[in-house]
Amino acid sequence: MNRNDFIKQASLFTAAGTLLPNDLLGNPLNLDRYKLLNSIGVQLFSLPSSLEKDFKGSIAMLAQIGFKEIEMFGPYSYSALSAQERWKAVTPMLGFSGSGYFGHSEEEIKGIFKEYGMKVPAMHTDLETLENN
Repeated sequence: MNRNDFIKQASLFTAAGTLLPNDLLGNPLNLDRYKLLNSIGVQLFSLPSSLEKDFKGSIAMLAQIGFKEIEMFGPYSYSALSAQERWKAVTPMLGFSGSGYFGHSEEEIKGIFKEYGMKVPAMHTDLETLENN
């Protein structure tokens, strides 16, 4: 099994494990308390190689399997220089170019998320960028 297939299957099993127990088992564990969960999110940090190869297709796949919220991760064009330097050290191991927008503009990213009904309530960034940029 290649890495992309593994990520797709792991995502499906995660979503299924969250959604199916209540439906299949008739709520034996009193899962009514979880009805407040209206949307499921995913950290894009878990899919850097897939996003690098086909950003729009990866977002479409996430939307298709039920994810509605995204947590972005940097570095961004406005990230502190120290953060950008730290990312340069780890991006070769992660399988992406080191751009939180994966080669797209902010407007393109926003349009893709809108097209697939995704919200971005969170982002992974560093304290220096938050304080200064």
